Amino acid sequence: MESEHECWWTRRHETELSDTGLGVNGAGILHSVLEHTASLLGASFGAKPSERDEYGQDVVLNPIASGATHDDCFFHLEPVSAGLKGALLQAVLELHSSYLGATVEWSHVCGQLLLQWTPGVTLRIRTFPRQRQVVVRRYRNGASILTRLVSRRLRINCASGVGLLV
Repeated sequence: MESEHECWWTRRHETELSDTGLGVNGAGILHSVLEHTASLLGASFGAKPSERDEYGQDVVLNPIASGATHDDCFFHLEPVSAGLKGALLQAVLELHSSYLGATVEWSHVCGQLLLQWTPGVTLRIRTFPRQRQVVVRRYRNGASILTRLVSRRLRINCASGVGLLV
């Protein structure tokens, strides 16, 4: 999954995912990630220009969820479900494979990350291609910048082609 959009998030190889309890939202999420999420769910994907946001689209993962995007980077989908979160996380990790420039088997870490991604929690995922590593920070939604900076980091080594927590 190649990045077809360049912004602060994609240049940093970074993604943010938040579970609000009612829906999921985040940043660094490309249109292709949402399409792939729908595919993983066996849902159809649809998008049309938003009437409320000149840089946005209204999207639907029919019949699972619907929401909106802004500037091919920010998104919101409702309602939240375990299936939606699992497929979205898998699609995001595959995006991070493209940042690494290699295919990575994520099955060893996807379930562990889902256990960390509970309602009211944000996951911040950043890839470091030279180190062949992905770093995930977990913190409460709305946390202060200091809390976010000192939050525990989960490191995923991807050098072998298999994502493994270190």
